[in-house]
Amino acid sequence: MRRVERALVAVPGVTAAAVNLAAESADVILERPTAVDTLIAAVAGAGYQAAVPATVRADDVARRRAAQAAELRGRRVRLATGAVLSAAVLVVAYGFGSAGWAGWVQPALTLPVWPGPGRCSTAARWRRPGTAPPTWTPWSRSGGRWRSATR
Repeated sequence: MRRVERALVAVPGVTAAAVNLAAESADVILERPTAVDTLIAAVAGAGYQAAVPATVRADDVARRRAAQAAELRGRRVRLATGAVLSAAVLVVAYGFGSAGWAGWVQPALTLPVWPGPGRCSTAARWRRPGTAPPTWTPWSRSGGRWRSATR
């Protein structure tokens, strides 16, 4: 795999190459137009066979960009929702904290943030090895004093 990547990068006009042998594909970043035959010859020189797919992959690129745009739109909506709900919690806490209804309005405004906008950061913490789940507190009480559990 590394041999094919080096052979592709050695072609004039290629700035980077990433080869995936399992998917039998190579992604090449060009700084200027390069002939496909030159790239195929470079791969053949590395000891592998290469061919251009019969269908143009422009539809794959368009599909991938559309999926990325949809993901970005979803993240923007979650961010805006989280910001509005968080601002409302602060207004209720600082403006109407002593009111009787503030005790149930604050959790009602905060609760949708965790599974919605907070999902991105929470999911990232669960995937990272060696980090505590987000519901665990990093502090523990020992001997009447609070100390960090991470130290």
